[in-house]
Amino acid sequence: MAFVKLRDIKIEGNLWLGSTIKITAIFNEAPTSVNITIEDSAGTDKVDRVAMTQVSEADKVWEYTYQSSENDNDGDYEFYIRATKGSNTSLETGKFTLFDADDD
Repeated sequence: MAFVKLRDIKIEGNLWLGSTIKITAIFNEAPTSVNITIEDSAGTDKVDRVAMTQVSEADKVWEYTYQSSENDNDGDYEFYIRATKGSNTSLETGKFTLFDADDD
């Protein structure tokens, strides 16, 4: 059994506070489960090990849609994606930046 490894990640959506952001994770092997943790710029968990959705059984693609609030902190958000297959677990990290649309 090969190790599960994140091959690519896509972040789509408007990166403004109050917007919806879709995070797509593409793996080298199809994991049996994937979860995500997102921390805001202050280090506060906005979601904690929430299951990502598999696009289809045959795919190695998983998605999570994050809805930010207009009252959230702006700045860099860090996310952690944990993928499991059998007894193997991988942990990958990434970042995106949310902006306050009211800032001039």
